[in-house]
Amino acid sequence: MKQIINSDAEAEFLEAIEYLTLESGEETAIRYANEIEAQLKQIMADSERFALAGYKDYRKSGPTRVFKYNVYYAIEPNGAIYVVAFAHYAREPRYWHSRDRERA
Repeated sequence: MKQIINSDAEAEFLEAIEYLTLESGEETAIRYANEIEAQLKQIMADSERFALAGYKDYRKSGPTRVFKYNVYYAIEPNGAIYVVAFAHYAREPRYWHSRDRERA
């Protein structure tokens, strides 16, 4: 199964890494990256595991354990996983709705 990450989602992931590194240290940033990676592995293992997010056909993973980020994604017709956002629960809701899918 293929995984596609929206360029804006990738940028926000890298921004979170940079922010956490500056504010809390490299170990904290690594923990964040590991939590996101664990969420992505769960999604890839069972893409229909998580509930619909209430917008189009997107789904939302549960928040990561420590950092409270959700992974918003859709299952493409070819089975690929399209990640549209790595969103902190306290961030403006639905900010990612305007992101178009980037097809592979």
